[in-house]
Amino acid sequence: MATVTAKLTLTSSNALSDSLSLALSNNLTITEPAEMSRITVLHSGPTELAAVTTGAHYVYIKNISSTNSKPVDIRIAAGTAY
Repeated sequence: MATVTAKLTLTSSNALSDSLSLALSNNLTITEPAEMSRITVLHSGPTELAAVTTGAHYVYIKNISSTNSKPVDIRIAAGTAY
């Protein structure tokens, strides 16, 4: 069994009327099989990241395009949008 530490920090002195300072951290326990991969997703249709039967997943998604700044539409296999 392994542990992955997830951290999120948001700070700003001028984005809001008050200063923003938020820090969250959580240890995520993972079990075999653990896998890390990088894929390119389609803009014209859905891209399946993993089969429904493979269990829990932690996914990091980043738009690295310098020309396509459209929002990313994330959905599970049942169609629920996030």
